[in-house]
Amino acid sequence: MTIHAVSPKTKLSVSGLQSVKGYKFGLRSPCLLARVELDPSWDVPGNLSERLREQASICLPESYHSDAIAAASTSQQSLFNVIVWLVGVMQDSVGLPVVELGKAFMLRNQPQSDSPEHITSWLLSLPGFAPRAAELALREVLRITSLLAERNSRSALADHELHTFDTVLDDIAKLAPTGTNTHRLLRTALRRQIPMMSLPGGVWQFGWGCRSRLFKSSLSDATSAIGTSWARDKVQTHQLLKLAGLPVPEQIVVRDLEQALKEANRIGYPVVLKPADLDQGQGVEAGLLHEGQLQNAFPRVLAKGRRVILEKHVNGQDVRVNVVNGQLQDAIARYPAGATGDGMSTVRQLIDAVNVDPRRSVRRFADMRPIVLNEEARELLMGQGLTEHSVPDKDTFVRLRRAANVSGGGHTKGVSATFHPDNVRLCEEAARLLRLDIAGIDLLIPDYSKSWKEVGCAICEINAQPQVGLTYPEIYDRLFDAFLNGQGRIPVVVILSEGPQGDLVSETIAALDQLAGLRIVSASGANGTQARQVELASLVRAALIDPTCSGLVIVSDGYDFSQPGLPVDRFDMLWIRSGPREVVQLRQRVSQILPHLLAGDILVDEQAATACQSLQLPSSFRLNVAQLSAATQIVIDRLKNPSKGLDPC
Repeated sequence: MTIHAVSPKTKLSVSGLQSVKGYKFGLRSPCLLARVELDPSWDVPGNLSERLREQASICLPESYHSDAIAAASTSQQSLFNVIVWLVGVMQDSVGLPVVELGKAFMLRNQPQSDSPEHITSWLLSLPGFAPRAAELALREVLRITSLLAERNSRSALADHELHTFDTVLDDIAKLAPTGTNTHRLLRTALRRQIPMMSLPGGVWQFGWGCRSRLFKSSLSDATSAIGTSWARDKVQTHQLLKLAGLPVPEQIVVRDLEQALKEANRIGYPVVLKPADLDQGQGVEAGLLHEGQLQNAFPRVLAKGRRVILEKHVNGQDVRVNVVNGQLQDAIARYPAGATGDGMSTVRQLIDAVNVDPRRSVRRFADMRPIVLNEEARELLMGQGLTEHSVPDKDTFVRLRRAANVSGGGHTKGVSATFHPDNVRLCEEAARLLRLDIAGIDLLIPDYSKSWKEVGCAICEINAQPQVGLTYPEIYDRLFDAFLNGQGRIPVVVILSEGPQGDLVSETIAALDQLAGLRIVSASGANGTQARQVELASLVRAALIDPTCSGLVIVSDGYDFSQPGLPVDRFDMLWIRSGPREVVQLRQRVSQILPHLLAGDILVDEQAATACQSLQLPSSFRLNVAQLSAATQIVIDRLKNPSKGLDPC
C-alpha cells in the first residue's frame, strides 16, 4: 500500500491509497482502495451527507441528481456512501465510465468502542479505470465535506469554494479515453456486465478469448482496411461513389486560391470548401455565396489540411445516417449553430440565452458545444444584414455557422421514423460499396421524408469511424447485439488448492488438457508473493486475449488474490480443495472470491469438507464431491456446457 503524505489535519484525511488492478468486493471494474481517517473528536452531523450531495449537484449534470445511494443506519455510513457515490459520478460525468457504486467499510481500530459512530477509520473501494482520477475526485470531495462540516447550519458554499470542484473535473477529463464513442462503449459494456480490457493503441477488447471483439472507437476488428482508407480520403470516396452511379456533388481538388476562384466561377456559386483528409466537419466552409466569402474562407481551410476540395453546394437538409452490418441503425438531421429572434433581444443576447442550455459545455463529453461568435459567424451576420448588436425579427432564424456540426454549436434531431425507405436503401448501398461494417453516411436532401429519386440528393461524405450515439444512445447496445455473443464470456473455473498439486496435476489437469481451446493457468514460486501474484495476473490476461481460448481454469491457493484482487470479474465454478488446516485463513480467501461467482456450483472435496463446514457457503451452490474423478467430470461438463447457455466458439 502506498502511503501519501497527510495534509494538515482536517475533519477527513486520506492516510493510504492502493491501486487494485484486479477485481474485489464483487465490483466489475478495477478500483482504488483508500483509507480515510476521521478526526476522533468530530461527531458527524446527521444532515451532512444530504448537504454534500446538494452542493455537489450544483456542479454536476442534471442526469445524476436523482441517482440512488446505498441506505445507511448511521450518519457516518450515510456520509461515506455519498462520498463513494460522488467520487464515481465525478469520473463518469467527464468520460471515465463508472456505473456501479463503490463500497465503504468500517475499520474497527478502536476495540474498546462498540458504537459504529465512534469508528475513526474507513476503507473505501472506488471503482474506475484510472486510479489517479479516483484519487483527484476523492481528495476534492473530502475538501468540500470538511468545508461543510465547519458550518453547523445548512448554509451553502460560496462560488469560489466550489470553483476548485469544477477545475478538478477538468483535470479528471484529461485522463479519459479520447472520443465519445469509447466512453459510451465502455459505459454500455459495464451496464451489460460485458468484461473488457485495454489494449495498445487505444483499442479495447470486449469479452474474452474466442468470444471477444475489438473496437477502436467505432472501428471494429472486422472493419475493412481498404474501405477505411477510401473513407478517409474524400476524393477517393467521391470517385468510388460516382463510379457506382450514386449521387454526389460536383467536386474539384484545387491547389491554390486562384484555381478555386476559377473553378467556382465555372460551376457557379454557392460552393463548399473543405479539407480532403479530415472528418467530423473539421474545416468545412459551406454555402459560400460569392468571391469575397471564398477568398476569406480559403486560408482557413488550407490551414486545416494539405489538400483543399471545392464542391458545388447542394441545398438540402444535412442528415447523418449510421449503418451497421449493412442495415440502417438511425438517421439524424443536423442543424447549424444559430439563434431564433424574439423581436426584443440582440444577437449577442440570443446567443447567451442559447448557451445557458446545460447540455452545452466546452467539456469533452458534452452533448452540445456553446456557440462562439467567431470570424465565420460575423461574416454570416454581415450577409444577413446584421451585427451582434442587431435585434432580429421574431421567429427569424439567425445562422451562425455554415456547416451543421455539433462541434460548432449545432444541434440534432432523430428522424429515423420519417426517413424514406429509398433513402435507407441508398445509404445501405453506399456502406456496402466501401465494405464498411460501421459507417456514417452524410446525406444532403431537400426532404428526407421523400424519395431521393423524386427530390434529388447528394452523398457528401462517408465516415468509417463515425461518432455515433448523440441522438440515439441506444446504438451502443445495438452494436454489442450485432457483434457480441451475449456478454462475450468464456467459461471460467477457479480451483482453490493449497500446497503441492499432487493428484490434481496428474489426473485432473491431464483430463482437462483434452479439451480443445482450454487454458489452465497456475503461478509458480512462493505462495502469496508479489511476484507470483503478478505472474498469475499476466498468465490470465494472456489467455483472455488469445482469440482461440474457449475456456479458462485458474489454479491458486487464494493468496494470489489477496492484494491485486481476482484476475477476472466473474467466474462460473469454484472448486475448494484446501485441507482442514487454517480454517480462518480459508474462510477469508473464500469470502474474497464468492462475490465474483456467477450462478454456478461450488465443489467441495471430501478432504476440505470439514474445513468448509464453518464457511457458511450458500446452500444452493454447495456440492460435496467425494471422488476426484467425479469432481473432475463436473468441471469438464461445466466447461463444455456453461450454465449461461453460451454457444461453442
